[in-house]
Amino acid sequence: MSLTVSVVIPTYHRPKLLERCLEALARQTLPAHLYEIIVVDDGRSDDTRAQVAAFAARIGGLPAVRYLRPGGTRGPAGARNSGWRSSNAPVIAFTDDDT
Repeated sequence: MSLTVSVVIPTYHRPKLLERCLEALARQTLPAHLYEIIVVDDGRSDDTRAQVAAFAARIGGLPAVRYLRPGGTRGPAGARNSGWRSSNAPVIAFTDDDT
């Protein structure tokens, strides 16, 4: 089965909130092979990149988790746009790192 939903999360230097959001997404009820998580790091932080990689490794690859670092800080709307443009699913869901 192919992906049905891409979940886009813009973030900016809020690792505790991002971790909580990622954990919640991994626990929801849609089968993990049907969605991907795209974290767009508007703060362009190596720590956030490492955090997302560690999370992806911890959950074993499902759901797929991708990290994007836009060319410059453009705010949450710009980060969301970067995320949906790189998505692989027909449905895009947006959430924030503090959700």
